[in-house]
Amino acid sequence: MRMRCCRQVNAYSAALTLDRNLPAVFSNRAACYFCLSDYAKCEADCTSALKLLRVKKKEVPAERSAAEVNTDPELLKELEAVNRSLLRALARRASARTLTGDPEDAVADYEEAVALDPGNEGLEADLEAARESAVEAKTVGGAKLKAEADGHFGGQQFAEAKACYSKALKLAGGKHLGCLSNR
Repeated sequence: MRMRCCRQVNAYSAALTLDRNLPAVFSNRAACYFCLSDYAKCEADCTSALKLLRVKKKEVPAERSAAEVNTDPELLKELEAVNRSLLRALARRASARTLTGDPEDAVADYEEAVALDPGNEGLEADLEAARESAVEAKTVGGAKLKAEADGHFGGQQFAEAKACYSKALKLAGGKHLGCLSNR
């Protein structure tokens, strides 16, 4: 499977040298990178696909009136396809962001995906898990930063201590009395 994904990455990369305006190619290569556990490249390709898809989604109805959009079956089919592609890219990028330790951005992606597909229990469960992970990351990350800052403070490395306290405060939304008073 790994070898197949590597070959596919090469094929999709070759396709992108010919035309960089193909969201499906970015999305498919992102799936391969995900399979290869290269989550940073997966996220980057999903971001590229999403950018192209969002432009496409805006262009389609802009060419027609709202009445035409709602009565044209071909146009509706095209918009549904764009929305499915958006959904896939958002969910994949959210998964990659979760696995790279970026739960806050994963939450934003999952929220957008759920808005595209309300009632999707799998997405809603993933969103809830990402929210819990984001809260935990803030709590654990803030505690680690405070401990690091306390160490710098004890070693009279005040500039380093101040920087760590400031980072911990940012994670805590400015509401951590120990960090605030020590800084």
